[in-house]
Amino acid sequence: MKKFSFLQVTIAIIIIAIISAIPATAEQIRLRAMTWDSEQGLIPIKAIFAQVEKDYPNIKIDVLSVPEAYNDKLLTSFAGGTPPDLFMISNDWQQFAVVKTGGVEALNNYILGKKGGPKVNIEDIFGVIRKGLYIGENIYGLPKDTTSSGVYYNKELFDKCGLSYPKADWTWKDFRELAIKLTKDWNGDGKIDQWGTFVDTGMQWGIIPNVILAEGGKFFSPDFTKAKGYMNSPATVKAVQFATDLYLKDKAACSPELATTLGGTNEMFLTNKLGLLVSGSWLMLSLRGSKIQWGTALIPKGAVGRRSGCTVCTWSMSASTKYKDEAWIALSYAGGPIGNRMQGQMKWGLPTYKSVAKELGYLDPKAPESVFLLPILNGEAPPWPVANIGNPSEAMEIWQNAMTAILLRKATVKEALDKAAEAIDKVLIPKKL
Repeated sequence: MKKFSFLQVTIAIIIIAIISAIPATAEQIRLRAMTWDSEQGLIPIKAIFAQVEKDYPNIKIDVLSVPEAYNDKLLTSFAGGTPPDLFMISNDWQQFAVVKTGGVEALNNYILGKKGGPKVNIEDIFGVIRKGLYIGENIYGLPKDTTSSGVYYNKELFDKCGLSYPKADWTWKDFRELAIKLTKDWNGDGKIDQWGTFVDTGMQWGIIPNVILAEGGKFFSPDFTKAKGYMNSPATVKAVQFATDLYLKDKAACSPELATTLGGTNEMFLTNKLGLLVSGSWLMLSLRGSKIQWGTALIPKGAVGRRSGCTVCTWSMSASTKYKDEAWIALSYAGGPIGNRMQGQMKWGLPTYKSVAKELGYLDPKAPESVFLLPILNGEAPPWPVANIGNPSEAMEIWQNAMTAILLRKATVKEALDKAAEAIDKVLIPKKL
């Protein structure tokens, strides 16, 4: 039998110890993440997932950009048994329809760290947003960004007309007066060269829904199961009349048709054809690269104070993914403070976590972003009412048709709202699983 020297045995033990200390190569996991973003919108998403891949080398994430027919394609993937591991959904668009398929993973236990992965402190999320994340007792997505409505104003046009910029405590009456004074036919040819504002036909973002909420009007009953008696209530009728009169009576707002002809409201604002524009935070992306002088103002107050709504985009994960632990890690980045911070630093999306918003200075009243976040912080801008029903797209279409009929003078406000409330009640689906 061959004998080994003490030195040989010692060297062998050391080698075995070294080999044992080297970790086994972790299994490479490849996830698919689906988003409706494209071009510039993909930059922060890819940056966030690149950070995941850096921190967890065994995870690779393929970003699937689906800017067209996103909702249909996402639902089709669930129906076909091939959903992405991760996907974006919006609380006011397709959230309930996707969750209702049963294919979305409830995140409660992941959030609390009961699955062994990263914890997420949801108490740091703005209160009205956190409340809106729940469907029943469960949370199905973490919020990547948010915005409420604010008012953009063109400083050049204000200065040209000798008008003072909006103040923090302004009202919708003040808004109307400014819109009238900003509407000008500078060359006297009988055609408006500069419009005060724009009245759209949606249930979110624009003048009409914001005035309704500020004046104490309603879209639905408190339990969001009925429109009749609320959508056509005296307060709602009065608010819609006020808002549409900016176009019908005051001639201080351009029509949706004219805005389309002129390239859209964003283009009108960027080319000094619009003095006041009610919109979300996304317009700042274009404004920061423009030459015009602009500012932002809080949404005006009405009879019940300052009221608006917010939209929340979330990242969710498939209940059928084979890699739930890894998908949760990626989701906790994309929909957690890390992703919120990275997006905020890139000036792409507004954070949904209070600590991140404060850290980035977005809650400072001097910051242009603050007008979109302070109402959310103060509980004045919960998710838009339409986000609380199960089929928002159908309700939005009926509402838009009603507003169009008013602006085309085919129906009075009362007639249009009576018809819309009745039609919505026939199709309304409660947001209950």
